[in-house]
Amino acid sequence: MFEKLEIWERGTDKTTIYLVFRHLETGLHHVQQANVLQHGASLQDVREAMATHRHYAADLFNDQSPAERSRGYGTVKEAVEMHKSAFAEILA
Repeated sequence: MFEKLEIWERGTDKTTIYLVFRHLETGLHHVQQANVLQHGASLQDVREAMATHRHYAADLFNDQSPAERSRGYGTVKEAVEMHKSAFAEILA
């Protein structure tokens, strides 16, 4: 069993939303995806991005266990920082 967490990080020109699952047995946190919302985006663009975020989250979870998809970390912060490091070019 997993607990789903959304971690929001507001930057200078964008907000990044991380989808994290915490494995209830191990306590480890697994980042599954990150979505970027550019500041100044239209309300319609934000709504579409959030709908895609929710849909994709369900697809990822149904496709494969979060523990199999990504490495787990003891804290949410550590999991997010490692995800940011691994996907630095995409999230820049």
